[in-house]
Amino acid sequence: MLYTVIGDIILLINEKFVIKMKYHTLLKQFQQMLWTGIIMVFVALVSAAATMYYVADLPADKWEYMQMEQRWANWPDKECYSKDNIELLIKGPATD
Repeated sequence: MLYTVIGDIILLINEKFVIKMKYHTLLKQFQQMLWTGIIMVFVALVSAAATMYYVADLPADKWEYMQMEQRWANWPDKECYSKDNIELLIKGPATD
């Protein structure tokens, strides 16, 4: 009889210890997932900020900007341009 009582006490102590350890491991897993989530959000925010900083320096439309530079480069030098020439120089040829 003494053996079974001591055995039951040992089982109860072990069971309480196992339950405490289970909560401890769950808490550790939760902390690990939380830190992983925080790091992922931080990386996403830094990436978004870097992208906005990079895009802010780009011209509105790269190809149109390049075409405009080429029109200016190919235009003959004159002292005075007419209104039609200036519109053609800035806007390019009108397409119908």
